Amino acid sequence: MDKKSAFLEKLRAIVLDNYTDEQFGVSELVEQAGMSRSQVHRKLKSATGQSVS
Repeated sequence: MDKKSAFLEKLRAIVLDNYTDEQFGVSELVEQAGMSRSQVHRKLKSATGQSVS
């Protein structure tokens, strides 16, 4: 698995673990990913062409 795929899988797993939590949002996602908001935004934009929102 390449770095982009591993990153996307990590985010996917975090979202799946938390999608029923109404309080879960971008702040919680980046905290659980162990990255800053700008790092996640940059990596996600690079990997998918989409932003976190």
